[in-house]
Amino acid sequence: MIKSPIFLDVILPACVSAGFLGFLALLVLSRLLYDYVQKHYSDMLAPTHSQSFWVDQDMAMAFIGDVWTLTRQRSFRRIASPFWRGLFWVNAVVGALTTVALAVLCLSFVL
Repeated sequence: MIKSPIFLDVILPACVSAGFLGFLALLVLSRLLYDYVQKHYSDMLAPTHSQSFWVDQDMAMAFIGDVWTLTRQRSFRRIASPFWRGLFWVNAVVGALTTVALAVLCLSFVL
C-alpha cells in the first residue's frame, strides 16, 4: 500500500467517498432514467437476455446495465427533452468518476 501521508490523509478518503457516493448517485440516476425510458420510449429497451427463473431483474439491478447500453449505443439521443438527454450524460460522467475512484483505490493496495 502507498505510505504517502498525502495519499492516506486526502486521496484515500476521497476515493472511498467518491466510490460510495458515486455508486448511490449512479443507482438513483439509472433508476430515474430507466423508468422514464420505459414509460415514454419503451421501444428503445431491448428485452434483457439475462432473465432468470430465480432472480427478479429489478432486484438484480439489471436496469443499470440497460441504461449503460442506451448510453454506449447513443440511442438516448432520440429522446426529445434536452433535460433527460443531459441526465444520460451526467449518469455517464458519474459512472466514469466512480470507476476511476475505485480503480485508484484498488491500485493503492497493489502498489
